[in-house]
Amino acid sequence: MRIRSSWVFKLFLTVFSVLLLAGTVSLMAPADALAVGGDVTISGPGLNSTAPVIITQNQLRSVDPLSDGTTLQQQDVIYSTINTWPTKSWYRGQGVKLTDLLNLAGGVKPEATQIKFTSRDGFSATFTVEELLNAPRYRFPNFMSTGLPGHLPGDPSGKVLVDTIIAHQSFSAQSYDDTQDPENFSRADANHLLYGQRAVTQQTNARFAKYVQKIEVLTDPAPKWDDPTVTPEAGVVPAGTMVEMHAPFDDEDKVHYTIDGSDPTIDSPMYNWIAKRWWSSRQDELDQINHKIPINSDTTIKAIVIGPGRSDSEIVTFSYQVPDPPALAVDVTDNIIGQQVELTFKDDSDWRAAVTGVSVDGADLVDGKYTVTVGMITIAADVFTEAKDYSVVVKAAGYEDAAVVQTIEETSGPNPVYTVTPKADDVYTAGTTQEGINTMTVNDGVTGFKYFTVNIAPVVSHSGNETVIFAHFRNGSQLGLNATRADFDQVEIAQAGFNVQSGDVIKAYIVDNLTNAIDLNPIILQ
Repeated sequence: MRIRSSWVFKLFLTVFSVLLLAGTVSLMAPADALAVGGDVTISGPGLNSTAPVIITQNQLRSVDPLSDGTTLQQQDVIYSTINTWPTKSWYRGQGVKLTDLLNLAGGVKPEATQIKFTSRDGFSATFTVEELLNAPRYRFPNFMSTGLPGHLPGDPSGKVLVDTIIAHQSFSAQSYDDTQDPENFSRADANHLLYGQRAVTQQTNARFAKYVQKIEVLTDPAPKWDDPTVTPEAGVVPAGTMVEMHAPFDDEDKVHYTIDGSDPTIDSPMYNWIAKRWWSSRQDELDQINHKIPINSDTTIKAIVIGPGRSDSEIVTFSYQVPDPPALAVDVTDNIIGQQVELTFKDDSDWRAAVTGVSVDGADLVDGKYTVTVGMITIAADVFTEAKDYSVVVKAAGYEDAAVVQTIEETSGPNPVYTVTPKADDVYTAGTTQEGINTMTVNDGVTGFKYFTVNIAPVVSHSGNETVIFAHFRNGSQLGLNATRADFDQVEIAQAGFNVQSGDVIKAYIVDNLTNAIDLNPIILQ
């Protein structure tokens, strides 16, 4: 009984092992069929050969020769790539150039427009001839300089031209050092389409087609990407508006844009880094990565959609305007240490109601340090602690910032600082305006080019140079201006010449400086 039982048990084990092995083979067969890659058929109306060309797996690997007795030249290429999550990685493949395979089918006709790759598992990827065969593609050795996240543009320097290949063995890695180990090669993805990036941010990995069995070169017109869209529409918007941009599918079709007026290209900033297929999985960080564009001043956005399989969209211009604030006028009366400053403006009740804060030299003022009233912003005296130029910015919701440079002097000093006295001359009669500005009125019968001279005498010295201004008026309208700059603590006279006629008036006065800056007003020193 013991012998019989042992024999039965051994028979059971043998049958079970055979069945298990058969089941294992049955389960592995489909995967193995994909893993070995199989033949590649090359055809299509865009090729010079009218008959399909079939390349066997052994020919692709150069194990067997071609019909002419030669073997295909093997390539070993490393690629930089980014997927649509997006994450960066490296790929290394050994195989044959796509162009070598197409040449076996007579080469590509000039009228060819697209190349379609079809995989054994039903996946297909289509490219334009321009993007895949004509546009240069690169490996970017330093694209990991900002880490693995694909939305952080890496260093584009040192790029290396790479060929597109059909790889019979390949592998991926996140460390470049790992790409150097040939033990990592696998035939699991053969035949594997691998190609380079056109820009350091381009997301190419989604179309690294595996198990390629058909390559078709087509002549149908290549479609074109629809134009990008924006929300909100271009036009007048409040400051702080955030602009959202979209491509037709928001997947491999990427919006590239500029805000400096230049035309966007594939090297321009990308908007929709994370593809739509991942939005539900990345809700927590979607807005930080696919970040909207803030509009705080008049802004022109130029955008284009660029993606595989179609020609680029048109470049679309979106112009946004932000309401202007009223112009601020600096205080030239009480602009000394120890005095509050009063900035004036043409009153705008809407803007005044929208004011949210005032900053001086970048520091926000707390409540009580400023007040906003009709046509005036008053800033407390203790904000200005030393004599210098201060940058004052007024923020109002929905408006551009209003900014001005306010000069604060050490002391006001006695007035006047200088005396300006016209020198006696038969050409003119001296006088003064109600504001105390010296005038020289041209006498009757006097015409032509004449000189006008004033004597300058300091009452309280002023550091550095000063400017004496001569303004020529006729019938109340200013015709000309002449400025003489010198240290009038040392120089005693100033003179200017004008082409005059009877009744013309020359006004002469002295200021600290005269510039073209719209936010710097001269200070009268008399």
